Amino acid sequence: MLAGDVTAPGDLWWIMRPQPPLGTVEIRVFDLPTDWRRTTVFAAVCQAALAYYQDRFEQQYPPAAFQREFLEGNRWKAMRYGLDTDVIEPETGAVIDLPEHLRNFFSVITDKADELNCAEQLAMAEDILETGNEAAMQRKIFADAKENLQTLELKLADMTISTS
Repeated sequence: MLAGDVTAPGDLWWIMRPQPPLGTVEIRVFDLPTDWRRTTVFAAVCQAALAYYQDRFEQQYPPAAFQREFLEGNRWKAMRYGLDTDVIEPETGAVIDLPEHLRNFFSVITDKADELNCAEQLAMAEDILETGNEAAMQRKIFADAKENLQTLELKLADMTISTS
């Protein structure tokens, strides 16, 4: 930058950023699952999506036209309401529920997930849309435990140990 205050990728606030020295892309996560299988689902979706868009870039497809404000609003609503919200489709402006939007997105990256041997994880991502995300699961356990945080922590720890 002209002022010299941004000299490395780590100097910027980011949601997603390339790390050229490592040949990777970093993605900031706001809800990391406690179950390692759900974590692999998140990693697989990110891997397939990034590979899909890298291919499009290398094939010189023009970038999609979209409203950045829609992306920011959708991100905020997903953080606030989880899967139980409507979002604005960034390219068309259509209002759709988040699970439908994600199903559409998953259909776009299906071939890439197959190529990268992570189709099983993408199928698990589809299942999460039906069964609920990590936050919904933890809220249910918390309610069933009569809002006892210690019971929630113990159940999550037991789930983590019993699934490893």
